[in-house]
Amino acid sequence: MKVTFKENEDNKGTDVFLQNVFLGTAKINVWNQKWNVLASFYLPYNFAHVEKKNFFSAYEAGKELVEVYKSLFLREEEKQEFGISLDEMLSYLSSGS
Repeated sequence: MKVTFKENEDNKGTDVFLQNVFLGTAKINVWNQKWNVLASFYLPYNFAHVEKKNFFSAYEAGKELVEVYKSLFLREEEKQEFGISLDEMLSYLSSGS
């Protein structure tokens, strides 16, 4: 999956994209020089800490945002690294072949 970072117009943040889908922005706090994320999608309560967390770089903040997005919205089959989906594997195993 392709992750893309694009600096926004005000030069105080970086937009984060996954497969050309906008996930949010990594913004720098000019006072402490740390980065925070602003997600463009709804974050459930148990993931709200991500927006409060400080990061040392836009890259680190963006990668965290991508991981949260993947865990919330991508199905298990899309996360797999090998070439067969879970449904195909289960049907193969149940057929007794």
